Amino acid sequence: MRLGIGVAILLYGLVLSLNTTAPVVAELAGQKVSITLRGDLSECSRMMGNPPFGGVYGSCPAEWSGQEEGKLFGKDVAKEFKAGLPLEAYRYPLFSDLANLAPNNTDKVAGFIAILIVMLGVLISVTEGHQRRRGRTARMEAEEDAEAGDASRRIS
Repeated sequence: MRLGIGVAILLYGLVLSLNTTAPVVAELAGQKVSITLRGDLSECSRMMGNPPFGGVYGSCPAEWSGQEEGKLFGKDVAKEFKAGLPLEAYRYPLFSDLANLAPNNTDKVAGFIAILIVMLGVLISVTEGHQRRRGRTARMEAEEDAEAGDASRRIS
């Protein structure tokens, strides 16, 4: 049971860290580009859930200088493109065909929280075996004490 809870917390922390740290990395290390929509808004995917805390950001096909076929990720990407003006976004350093809208301050704070959640999940998962051994030892000691008490009653 404890292992399952630890793994669930760990996976949630990993999703949260992906949604929060990847945009921050793009903002810090990536190149700032001016992005235009490639195609129409019907090709955009919608957000699933409520990112970054429990979901995945939406995306739209986009193009920018040096990249004709790319994808732009971020919160409410389709709404941002409705104005018809080019957007400022950050291209990922290693993935030249992916870009992300600048994260807001809430997403940056959630990135730090995600690290703590991942560590908590690992801690709960790893300490599971140690807790069982300690529980067995205590149970064994209680049984031995009960047996000793029964033996002392028989003698008297």
